[in-house]
Amino acid sequence: MNPLWLVGLTLAGAVAAAAFGRRRVYVIAVGLATTIVCYAAIRSLAPGQSGIFLQQEWVLDSSGQVLLAYMYATTTILLLIAAANEQAAYNTPVLLAAVGLFAVLTLLRSQWLSLLILPAAMLVPTLGTLPASPSAARGATRYLIWVTLPIPFLLVIPALLGQMTVRPQEVEWVTRSAWLVLPAALLWLNLFPVDAATSLWASDGAPLMPSFVWLVQQVAVLHLLLRFWQAHPSLWTQPVLSALEAFALLTILLGGVSAVIQASPSAVLGKAAMVTMGIAVLGVTQNSAEGLLASGAILAGRSSTVLLACATLAALYQIPAEPVPEENQQRYWQKLLLMVLALAITATITLPALPLSQEGAGVLGILSQQETVLQRLWQLSLAGIVLGQIRTIWLLWKTRLCRSMGRVPMVSGLPVALLLLWCLYLALEPQVLTRLALTVVPR
Repeated sequence: MNPLWLVGLTLAGAVAAAAFGRRRVYVIAVGLATTIVCYAAIRSLAPGQSGIFLQQEWVLDSSGQVLLAYMYATTTILLLIAAANEQAAYNTPVLLAAVGLFAVLTLLRSQWLSLLILPAAMLVPTLGTLPASPSAARGATRYLIWVTLPIPFLLVIPALLGQMTVRPQEVEWVTRSAWLVLPAALLWLNLFPVDAATSLWASDGAPLMPSFVWLVQQVAVLHLLLRFWQAHPSLWTQPVLSALEAFALLTILLGGVSAVIQASPSAVLGKAAMVTMGIAVLGVTQNSAEGLLASGAILAGRSSTVLLACATLAALYQIPAEPVPEENQQRYWQKLLLMVLALAITATITLPALPLSQEGAGVLGILSQQETVLQRLWQLSLAGIVLGQIRTIWLLWKTRLCRSMGRVPMVSGLPVALLLLWCLYLALEPQVLTRLALTVVPR
């Protein structure tokens, strides 16, 4: 089977889901069938298959195969979480179209063309924002602006590198070209200060589309950037690494501290997700096998905890907000889900402390050998996230849940239960994260 059929099947599924309009059951059924079939197909394919289409070579290598499997699996879970959401009819076609475009970028052999097409794929998730609150719309709009800014910088790089063939003695052309990749890495990975846009985007309800950005899009972008730098090692210079490291440290510190002023648990979750992304980028900048393994492990763990938090928020917002007589208000489900939400957000920010080996070395221990201030920055960030979630969860309880009915739809509670069991397993066996690390970073 040609791997390009996966792209066609995913995009066809997006069109079919959109054709069903607001019939949510059929839309979700088409979405789940598409992602499950694609996941099974990508796992059955042998790496190394290639083909020519539109005068471009398309290759399925081993790292691309694992990345595609990860994207389809994560999108399937997001569709399950969205099943009871009223916006599922809007979100499902967008999710399928976005993952289809990222599959195109993964299979495309030309790294330059992949980076130039990447902004178009990153813009697709913003289409699933509406209808939404004004704050979420503003966050999605700012995000849309940020991701398009690096395109002019990337268009200049081939011309600068072309000067090397004419004047090979002028090595400053390589230095200039290397710096032009930095804006793409900062903006597309949503490092500080772009992380504020995704948190604002996630400030309303269950953050389904922002979760896709954090878990699928950012992992795909990191994979493509690493593949690009591996193909062009002259652009992977120490000054660029130092600058990227500085922005990663800023994201770790300010992302956590700013969680104190967020208005909703979803926004705090976004800050926690971006703090862990900053730690993952810090591992990449160390330019070592240990650092890459630490980055993959923390991103794999982040996927599980953020999905749990997203599923819990979706279940909480599915509880009817109509008041009932005081004697009938038990509110057991609300309190239980709020505890699970607090657990998921805390687990997201505490992932770096989990041991990845029998010797007890965690991500912080691995990365702190090169970056001594990381421990203190992470502790400040942890304090900000904890204070922010306490404040926002209390606001959610007082403004919505304390007066609402106590029943949770089964379709919303099932993903929460399954993801909670999976996260508890990871907490008991954190060494599993080292095996999962290969699913989010290229080998």
